[in-house]
Amino acid sequence: MKRLSLLFFFVMFLISCGNDDNDCSGNLVCTTEFRSILVEVLNSDGTRVIFDEFTVTNLQTNETINLEWESGDFYPIADDSMRHDLPSGGQQLELVGFINGQEVLRQVFLVGADCCHILLLEGDTTIQL
Repeated sequence: MKRLSLLFFFVMFLISCGNDDNDCSGNLVCTTEFRSILVEVLNSDGTRVIFDEFTVTNLQTNETINLEWESGDFYPIADDSMRHDLPSGGQQLELVGFINGQEVLRQVFLVGADCCHILLLEGDTTIQL
């Protein structure tokens, strides 16, 4: 009986480890939090940079991403509303920031998603000019 139980648990372990990363069906448990990837931009003296305007573009689709943003000093580049549009391997998103009509920042991030949330795969969320 012990051997049969051990064999059962071993087989279940192997099956659970062999799941495809893109398979989000089944008994999936996700947190209910809504995640956003926010970028902070700092001057050389450490003070936060306030853009007059900024854009985020998906470089694979060339689509502009419009996320909820209230004027402030953190800039959203992605959130969980985009989860179904991003592959697990990620897509490049480009943040471009403007002050007085002049481009002051152009930064590319690699953002992907798993079955539950978006993920920052490459790039820093704090940028110093």
